[in-house]
Amino acid sequence: MSGQDFRPIVFTDLDDTICQSLRQVENSDRDGVVSISKAMLHNTCMTVKQQNMLRWLAQTTELVPVTARGIVDFSDIDIDFGASEHRIVANGAVILDRAGHHDQEWASVMAAEMAPYQEQFAQIVETIANFCSAWGHEVESRITSENGMSISALFHAKDGSKGDASALIVIRDGVENRGWHTHLNGNTLAFTPPPVSKRRAVEHLLGRIEGARHRPVIGMGDSLSDLGFMTQCDFLSIPRGSQISSAFAN
Repeated sequence: MSGQDFRPIVFTDLDDTICQSLRQVENSDRDGVVSISKAMLHNTCMTVKQQNMLRWLAQTTELVPVTARGIVDFSDIDIDFGASEHRIVANGAVILDRAGHHDQEWASVMAAEMAPYQEQFAQIVETIANFCSAWGHEVESRITSENGMSISALFHAKDGSKGDASALIVIRDGVENRGWHTHLNGNTLAFTPPPVSKRRAVEHLLGRIEGARHRPVIGMGDSLSDLGFMTQCDFLSIPRGSQISSAFAN
C-alpha cells in the first residue's frame, strides 16, 4: 500500500483555463502577468493566480494537458507540467510523452479510424464554400493536420470578431454535418470527425495510468466541448466567466 501513488490525476484544458491571450486579461489582473509563448506564435500568458495554481498542481498531482492545440502550437508554450508523462494534443488525435514521442498504440488507432474520413475534408470545405456563396457570407477555411493526417476543418468569419459569430451559426445550423462533431467558440467553427475526441484520449490514458481506478481524477476546462472529457473524471473544475459557467448560470 505504501508504494502506491495516491496523487490526484488532473486532466486540464489549456487556453482560457490555465492561460489565455493577453487581450483577454482584465486590466485589474495584469500585474505580474507572464508570457509563456516561446516563439510568440500566440501571445499566450498567465495571470499570477494561474501561475500559482499551476505550481500547486505540478507539485501535488499528475498533471496532464488536454488541448486543441496541435503539436507546433503546443510546443510554443513554456509550461512545467511536473513529472507527468502524458500530453493530449490536437483535440485528442495525438498523445505524446514528455519527450515528445507519440503514443504508438493511440497513433495506430487514430490512423485506422480516421482513414475513411480523409477524402471528406475537401468535400466539407467545398460544401460550406458553396453554402456561403449562396447566402452571401464570407469565411476563411483551413484544415488542421498532424503527421499527414487531417484532423479538423476550421472556419472563421472574415468580418467577425470573438463573440460575433452570426455567420458561423448560420453555417453550423444550415449545413449537413455528416455526423461530424461541430463546435463554435468565438469566431471559430470546427468540423471534426467522430474518432477525434478529447474524451476518448482521456479514457485511453485512464486505462494506462498506474492506479487510476483508485486515485481522484479531476477534469478542468472552460468550453462546452471540454465537458466530454471532464465527465470521465470524478470532479470538475471550471473557470469563472467561462463558456461552461455561463451556460450553468443561465
